[in-house]
Amino acid sequence: MPGQRLVALAVLLAAAVTVAVFTFYSKRPTSSGMLDAAAFRNLTQPEQLGVLKGITDREGPEDGWQFVKSAYATAQGVIGNPHDLAHFVGGELYAAFGVAGITRCDPTFAFGCYHGVLDRALAVEGVAAALQARDECYRAGGSADPEASGCIHGFGHGFLTFENLDLEKALAHCGLLSEREQPYCWDGVFMEHMLSAPAASYPPDELWYPCSAVAERYRNQCARSEAQVLRFKRRLDTPAIAAVCLTGETPAMRSHCLDGLGFYIAQQSQGDIGVIQRGCGRIADRPAESQCITAAAGEIVFQNYPGWPLATRRLCGDLAPEFQSACQGRVQYIEKTYRPGP
Repeated sequence: MPGQRLVALAVLLAAAVTVAVFTFYSKRPTSSGMLDAAAFRNLTQPEQLGVLKGITDREGPEDGWQFVKSAYATAQGVIGNPHDLAHFVGGELYAAFGVAGITRCDPTFAFGCYHGVLDRALAVEGVAAALQARDECYRAGGSADPEASGCIHGFGHGFLTFENLDLEKALAHCGLLSEREQPYCWDGVFMEHMLSAPAASYPPDELWYPCSAVAERYRNQCARSEAQVLRFKRRLDTPAIAAVCLTGETPAMRSHCLDGLGFYIAQQSQGDIGVIQRGCGRIADRPAESQCITAAAGEIVFQNYPGWPLATRRLCGDLAPEFQSACQGRVQYIEKTYRPGP
């Protein structure tokens, strides 16, 4: 009997702990300090999603979106990589407002909120939702607005998910969009394929798959994800990835592949110039190394990492003179497009 009582007590204690943990992570963090921004950032992602679900259920997804931004978007720039959290809130915005939830998003965290709305819209309504969603992407700005282009990119993610990773069908759906818009959609298709397709689906003897398997018009956008395919599906390191990039069949494909390598290194660095220079410095080919650094410099502006103005000046300024102009031009373009002054 004493043993049974001990077991029962242990079960009750475990249940009480479970309830306490659920209650803690499902309550909204408040200004009184129950869970401040730093504490939220230190949670595991499942715990963070529990917090956000609690906020969106009780107070609405718009409050959830504001909380994520308050936790990760500081006056100095973006802390960490909350893109997946933005995706989650986008899905909640769709649940509350339908496709019009896009208008409650903004480009913070690399357009993740837009992508979350579009993913959910396509999963629920199918391809018929695309044209309505396209109109919503433009509601806040004109057709040349970079915010709209980033929103259109999310169509590609959604189309591939909707078609169960069938590249041909997903790329065909991008044809619903205008000729100018289609490359942004294609880019999203290949990025989603890189993220979601199992490694076993990549032929071991074809390092440029899936780029080698699609029509020529798609290959530049495909090449933008090639570096991540090589890293995560082929398990190659940075020098080997760069070597494969340099075998691309056209200069544009080689360039896009090296850009993708620089983007990844920048994201891993969170804007740390030493990490970027060491990462790209592993590339033996000097022009390729410089392009990697140039792409990384642009990416830390795009991601709005803290201290990017000084970091980009250092990154570009430390390059050999013949590469500095291209780096500075890239940074200026990204800054003008995505970080315009007041």
